[in-house]
Amino acid sequence: MGAPPCIWTLLSSLGECGFFGILIICFVGERAMRGNGEEHLEVIRRELQAILQDGKRVTERDLLRLSAQTGVDYSTVVRIQQEIS
Repeated sequence: MGAPPCIWTLLSSLGECGFFGILIICFVGERAMRGNGEEHLEVIRRELQAILQDGKRVTERDLLRLSAQTGVDYSTVVRIQQEIS
């Protein structure tokens, strides 16, 4: 079994359009997440406050669900929960 192909082999096989297309997709996707970031954080805050207002305890399952629904990393969701509590 030989060594795995190097990254340059992969990039050179993409051609100019493929390489720049990947860069553009990554850049645009990252900017889109930043643009909606504040909205996602506000959704998390509202959901957590609603749970607490109902007299319930926020569970790890709630935090994981919010992270999956919004695309915000779990540690950020936990931080928001700690700020609210």
